[in-house]
Amino acid sequence: MNLFAVRKEKTKAGEIMSRRLKIASTLFSAILLIAASDTKNVEWISVITVNDIQMSIDTKSIEYPAFQVAKGWRKYEFDPPMKQDLREFSAVHVYSEEDCAGDKFRVLEEIMELTDGTTDKKTYTDPPWENIAPGTFNQHFHSFVCK
Repeated sequence: MNLFAVRKEKTKAGEIMSRRLKIASTLFSAILLIAASDTKNVEWISVITVNDIQMSIDTKSIEYPAFQVAKGWRKYEFDPPMKQDLREFSAVHVYSEEDCAGDKFRVLEEIMELTDGTTDKKTYTDPPWENIAPGTFNQHFHSFVCK
């Protein structure tokens, strides 16, 4: 084997190793991205659909910080999107606190998903308790988390 052939073999081996490293690096980056995207472990279950609104509950978000008190996330999805104040919402996520001893709740946080891909977040500090009306989405959520 002459010197030119040895250099050519080394160059090919280097190119192959370089390609393998790039593939491994890309694969590792993809795995890290997938792992990082799972920062909040959620499990949405559909509870009720009325007309164009579907309510789901994130069962993994439900917590019981005190006796007869429950907190958790629910999501309302609108199909077609809901129009309000010249904006279109595809979904609204609501984090609420439920008084399981009574029929009361209060909204602690809302995240509105707009059809343009943006979100609008509102957080409420010490909001007032509200009565739960029978037959509403609120009653379905309350019954689920306070069972």
